Amino acid sequence: MRYVISTTWKHDDPIDEASMKAYLAESKLASDEDGIAEVYWFKIDDHTHGSVLVYVSEDAYVKHQEKLKEFRNAGTGVSLMREEKGPSIAVLSEL
Repeated sequence: MRYVISTTWKHDDPIDEASMKAYLAESKLASDEDGIAEVYWFKIDDHTHGSVLVYVSEDAYVKHQEKLKEFRNAGTGVSLMREEKGPSIAVLSEL
């Protein structure tokens, strides 16, 4: 069963979409060995973005916690506003 994390982040500076795309590509946040099926970053406003991480399982999420913590604490001028997580219960593309 997939495991999903949804977060909202506040940026000190205005969001630079091109830089975010490059940062995600270079960060290797979502490598195969981490069990991440997908990462979505989306713009809410000029200083706020949302994030959705989809793991292949809750076990993969648990195993990835140290790496995720390091990634989040990398001193990027972005702070966590909220986080929800849990197992997926329905996925439209799978019905």
